[in-house]
Order: sequence, then C-alpha cells, then structure tokens
Amino acid sequence: MHKDPLKIFQKSPQWSQVKKICQTLGAAGHTAWLAGGSVRDALLGVAPKDFDIATSATPDEVEKLFSKTVSVGKVFGVIKVVTPKGDFEVASFRKDGLYIDGRRPETVEFSTPEQDALRRDFTVNALFYDIENKKIHDFTGGLEDLKKKTLRTVGEPSRRFDEDKLRILRALRFISQLGFALDGQTWGAVRRLASQVNLVSGERLFAELTKFLNGKHLIKALPIYSESGLHQIIFDSPSPDMDLFKKNNKKGLTPLNWVLLLPTDVAIRKKAYERLKVSGEFEKTVESILNLSESLENFKKLSLATKKKLAAAPLIKEAMVLAKLKGAHYVLKYKKLPKAFVDGKLLSQYKVNPGPQFGALLRESFDAQLEGKIKNKKEANTWLKKKLL
Repeated sequence: MHKDPLKIFQKSPQWSQVKKICQTLGAAGHTAWLAGGSVRDALLGVAPKDFDIATSATPDEVEKLFSKTVSVGKVFGVIKVVTPKGDFEVASFRKDGLYIDGRRPETVEFSTPEQDALRRDFTVNALFYDIENKKIHDFTGGLEDLKKKTLRTVGEPSRRFDEDKLRILRALRFISQLGFALDGQTWGAVRRLASQVNLVSGERLFAELTKFLNGKHLIKALPIYSESGLHQIIFDSPSPDMDLFKKNNKKGLTPLNWVLLLPTDVAIRKKAYERLKVSGEFEKTVESILNLSESLENFKKLSLATKKKLAAAPLIKEAMVLAKLKGAHYVLKYKKLPKAFVDGKLLSQYKVNPGPQFGALLRESFDAQLEGKIKNKKEANTWLKKKLL
C-alpha cells in the first residue's frame, strides 16, 4: 500500500482543480475531503481517473460557492462543479433513508463523515482523505482490508445488497478490477442473493458487466462469477468458455470478451440484447465477430480473394481467437487490401451507369485483382474491355 497518496493524487491532470474545489469549500468554513474510489486507488499506487469530493456543505451552499454547477442529484446531496479540467461531483455527507426500489434511498439526511462512510458499499470504497491535513479517515476498517486485499461490505452484507441490488454484481466487478479476494460473509451473500440482480435495469447491468470484462484481473474473477450463479441468472445460459477467455486475455482483445460472455444460442443472445438494452452498434460488433469466426472455420477452402477480404476485416483478430484458427500468420499477412484498379471513375469512362452491372463489375474486378489475375491499371482496362464486348 502506498505510504503517501498525495503524491499519487498530484500525478493527475485534474489535481489542480480538485485541490481548488477543496480549498474553496475549506475557506468558507466547510470540511471537504476526497472520498471513495480515488482514495482507494491512490493508496494502491494508481493515479485516479475520477475524483469525488465529500463535504459538510449543503447542496445550496455548494452552488453559491462556485460559478458554474449542475444539479445532477441535489435531492441526494450531489452537485456537479464544472471546471476547465472537467466536472467533479461534490456530495454532502449524508445518511440514507430506506431503500424501497432496490436502487436509491427514499430520503437522505445530511450528517457526519462517519455516518456517510457507513452508508457506502465496500470498506475499501469508504475511505476519506483530508488534503489540508494530509490525513486518511477510516471509519469502517477499509485500510486493513486494503492491506489484506480483501473486498468486504460495510456492515452486514445482505443489508448492503438489499439496499442496492447492483452491488451484488459490483462485488465481482471490483474483484476483476482490483484482484482482491471476497470476504467470506460477503461471498455468501453474493451467492444467496444473486437472483435479485434481475431487479436491476438492463442499462445498469450492461455498464457494470462492461467494467467487469475490462478488469485487469478478469481471469481471477470469472470462476467466482460463474460459481455465484450470476451468469445463469442474467443470461439464462451455461457459463462461458474459460479457455477462450484465457487466450483472449493474453491478447487484450477487449471487444471479444463480450462475445465470449454472451450466450451462443442465437435466440437467447437476442433476448440478452433486449434485456441489456444494448446499442445497435454494439450488437453489430458482436454479430460481426461471430459471423467472421464462422467464415474462418473453413478458411483453407476459400478462394484467395475471399481469404484476403476476410483477413482485412476490422474485427478479424477477435474472430480468429473465437475460431481457434491455426496458421494465423497466413491470415495476418493479408491484413491490408490494395486499392482497386477498377473503380467508379474508370467505369464511368466506359459509360457504365450505376446499377446492378456497375456493382457486379466492381466486385468481380476486385476479386480478380486479389486473385492476381489483374496486376495493374493496364490489365484492368484490358479486363474491362473484354467484359463489356
């Protein structure tokens, strides 16, 4: 664990603005500490990508102190402060009321830093850092858990997960990102309450699973994810192929992780797209990898032109891992297609108008070029004259 988190904070390009916000709040007589993930990451020696600031100031007081703010969650005590270096969430220390919908508290009450820590999900995310006094505030045992590399809920696990069902999946996400071990009681609650993730919206599940799949320690987290029953519950499908995940993990082909996680059955996969409310672009990417992989299964039997076009496809590397293709070097040597000798400009010179014949000639001539039957512009003209006789 890093002894001086301040040195890590200072590496961030956002630091000057974060410091200025805290100093502005402090000058007005308010406590202002860094909170949550940024403190955790700095203690692990990782420069934070995001900063959250917790304060004793009320949302109204925060708005008065800064010239440009956005009321993103004022009812929950959160105000976004807009700066030239980015936007930063400033949240009032609070105590949450009852969670009725399994997502957000019905009411909040502005409170003390300790009560604010006790409402958070995991102990390693409940740490605060006082910039002015260079002091860490730990009300939940988060420092000890960081040292042990253990992920443990703040308080009783079942209660934390009942409050926000997504925390069940977040536990696995943090294992994937941090490489920590799950505390025994927390792991028991994950397995016991896993079915409740179905109460979470598709958008939130998709966002959390994407973070899970991008984790540096995904291979360590995947068996836990499978054993928890979460995959079966979310996708109604058997657990994914671990061997393919291990192979992909070494190559760092992130888009393929989603392909490997999603069900192989077409109908069930379509339902997953609907459930997770994915974008059309995302669906297109997944299906393109799957289709390319299917085409690669018979790669050796394909024509040379088809081989070259497949090898130059944008997602070919992902498809190759999925197809377990042998002789990958052969595919990769064709990774860039040449410029076509026969193009629209040349066809117009021969008075070929756009239409079925136009498109057919473009495709046929390019295949002939890839096959080595047309080697230059001169041969392209000769080929085209014969075709148009």
